[in-house]
Amino acid sequence: MRSAWPFIGRAGELWRAESVLAGDGPAGGRGVAFTGGQGAGKTRLLNEVARRLADRYAVVDIFASAALSPMNFGAFYGFLPSPLNGMDQAEVMRHVMDAVTRSAAGRPVLVAVDDAHLLDPFSATMVRHATAAGVISTVSSWRTDVEHADHVARLLREDLIERIVVDDLALPETWRLLAEVLGGPVEERSARRVWQVTAGNPLMVRQLLPAGGPGPFERAGGLWRLAADAPLLQAGTARLVEATLADLPEAVRDAVELVALGGPVSLPTLVELAGADAVERAEEFGLIRAIVDRRRTLVQIAHPLYQEVVLQRLTSQTRRWRHVRALADATLATGARRADDVLRVGRWLLDAGGQADPQLMLAAAQSAYAVFDFRLAVRLAETAVDGGAGFAAADLLAVVYGFSGEAGRALELLDAVTLTSDDENARCAVTRAVVEFNALRDASAPDRLRARAKVLASDPTGLMAPLEGTMRMWRGEYREATQMLRDCAGHSWRPLGARTFAEGMLLVAEMFGGAGEAGVQRLHQLWADAPATWGQVPFLRPALEFAWWTVGAVTGDADSIVDEAAIAAVRDYPLFDLQIALGSAISRRLGGQLPAAHTAAVEACVLAEAGGGVFHALAAAEVAQCAALRGLRDEASAAMAESDAVYRPMMRLSYPWIELARAQVCACAGDLPAARDLLAALLPRLREDGFDGMAVHALHATARYGLAGDAALNHIADLRQRVPGRYPVAVHDHIAGLHGEDPHRLRAAATGYQNLGQTVHAAEATAELLALLRRRRAAGTGAVAAELAGILRTTGPVHTPALRLDLPALSDRDTTVLHLAAQGHTSHAIAGRLRFATRTIEGVLNSAYARLGVTGRVELAGFVELMDALGS
Repeated sequence: MRSAWPFIGRAGELWRAESVLAGDGPAGGRGVAFTGGQGAGKTRLLNEVARRLADRYAVVDIFASAALSPMNFGAFYGFLPSPLNGMDQAEVMRHVMDAVTRSAAGRPVLVAVDDAHLLDPFSATMVRHATAAGVISTVSSWRTDVEHADHVARLLREDLIERIVVDDLALPETWRLLAEVLGGPVEERSARRVWQVTAGNPLMVRQLLPAGGPGPFERAGGLWRLAADAPLLQAGTARLVEATLADLPEAVRDAVELVALGGPVSLPTLVELAGADAVERAEEFGLIRAIVDRRRTLVQIAHPLYQEVVLQRLTSQTRRWRHVRALADATLATGARRADDVLRVGRWLLDAGGQADPQLMLAAAQSAYAVFDFRLAVRLAETAVDGGAGFAAADLLAVVYGFSGEAGRALELLDAVTLTSDDENARCAVTRAVVEFNALRDASAPDRLRARAKVLASDPTGLMAPLEGTMRMWRGEYREATQMLRDCAGHSWRPLGARTFAEGMLLVAEMFGGAGEAGVQRLHQLWADAPATWGQVPFLRPALEFAWWTVGAVTGDADSIVDEAAIAAVRDYPLFDLQIALGSAISRRLGGQLPAAHTAAVEACVLAEAGGGVFHALAAAEVAQCAALRGLRDEASAAMAESDAVYRPMMRLSYPWIELARAQVCACAGDLPAARDLLAALLPRLREDGFDGMAVHALHATARYGLAGDAALNHIADLRQRVPGRYPVAVHDHIAGLHGEDPHRLRAAATGYQNLGQTVHAAEATAELLALLRRRRAAGTGAVAAELAGILRTTGPVHTPALRLDLPALSDRDTTVLHLAAQGHTSHAIAGRLRFATRTIEGVLNSAYARLGVTGRVELAGFVELMDALGS
């Protein structure tokens, strides 16, 4: 755990502030104002700017406050003459400014004003006049959620200073902040939960983590994650919000509690239960807000933290029961016409306790499952089973148990039910096979499913054959499985959900086989049809999520691998969650976000152990790839060993990804002969299985590791004609560029990878282009070096063969000379500045030109950028 709170993000705000204070923009160096809500981080940003500019300015810190605002010149109390001796306002201003400039000892003055909205009129006027006259520059912080007095607002209105809005942190910055404070990687779902509750407000995030402790976090499987039963709000956070909620009138408190418990609540229902006046006052207090959802007006809590605190304060079970019962009765009285009405009523009845209609609870459980609230789905389904809702409730609950790592409970539940029809027999057989294959890793499950199908008179679900085909595909029986899935997808008699499932799994098989970007449109059509069938096929959503990230990964489109909507929706469903984490890891790895990719891959491994068995070996292999790219050789080897240890015969479908990871681990460790042997064995196997789509990846690996020869060039030229999409084109350009030493083809490859979001691969192709140009001492080398520097600044260190750049080691003196020369200084000027002879400077430059492979100063600036990016 770190004791000091880290400074995260804000690079854009810092850059703009420094640019403005250097003279850029209308403010012309006079000042910047950081504006934002309470706790957004304005003060920290102000202090960081002041710290960074302390070598250029004499920084004078001014602290405005509510206590000093009634006092004339209160913010400048330390510079006031004593006594004032009847001095008028102008004389006091001159005296204070003289004192400020004297304290600077001839350096330019930067006045840093925290909470500038609290300045008294005289201090504000003095700051405004001194800034306008160029006597001082200013950096200040302002709250936007309070009213500004006119004398303060004029500082912003008159364009003397540039306003820079400080928003709350986005999810990536919040995630990184948590990782820095906790001292290790944080599970993405937990980071997202914190971000949702705090809305990314740094002050609120800080309140969750008391100094020296992890707060609600616990360490599991190498990741920090929110403990299941730990309160998310710490006492300090609750006190901040309770100050807003204190002393509410009873009727307003009722309105806020109703919304916190039931939100969002329809406006007419809330008015009926709490009264129009109470609802209006709660909105005026800023505690609730209305939103329009299609043709309904709904009311929700204004900030997630308010909801957390209200629910923590609502300790009276009688009061809680009264509220939720009233909400349920009011909604049922109107007919509960929408699917989300049934779900909300079910949740309210759970909270209220007592008897509830088991069929209503089953319908609510199905709705909860359909929106991926799996904790709630379990509670509702358990209530429905206990109430006698029959096989449908038991089947749904068994599916959720099985996919949540509780295979034993799932099978016990299925063993206990009485089956009364072919439909129930078929559904029970399907659910049992899913649990046995995925959770118990039993490769014989598809054989038992086929035997059961032969016994039954019919399969009204239409699911037995497509599920068998899917399991056989995973087991390595690719051609038989593909034909089974194709037949199932083409049978119009099957229910839509079963056909959609078959089409999704067929798409996975055909993506491996080389469907390329032609599969993208099919994927989107499947997702357009699927929501209507979530209830028919409980495991359809994880199946289509598998298709989603497979399409993105096989086509090489890094930006499309992650299903953002799914990330926001899923709750505690290991088979689903691990695919989200796995897709996120692949996408971020390709995009060069290696620490985040590594964290996501570790998370996928943890989730695979909990209930996503078929993906376990693949998840461990992804950890190995990420670790290898980060230069963590021991961890990469250990992860690869874990992948081998957990591999089972029912995971054969993942072998291309696993072997590509193994080759990457070898190549990043410098063992290129081993990587060559692995790829030489993989390519014929892919050809035999008909996996043209995956062969493109294997051929790309030969190019990345400098192993592509004539056979690879001929193979990719053939695949480019048969596998539609941008990725085969980029790989063909890459191999052809290396083979023929063609800079234009290497440039095309780098551009192609960049357009696909494959930042790491774009960097590799650019590095190979740079090496070629340096060997030829060609024009444009410096521009390519600068381009590579720009890419590497976004990725950080990447340890691959292509990015082991042959750049000279430089002394501090040589580095300084090159920087000054790149900035345009003449050799004579550099010599005078460093107190060397001009011929010495010329010697340093000529030696650098020769070692860098450039012809002169024109190319030098790009290499200086590159060496800076590499930390040389």
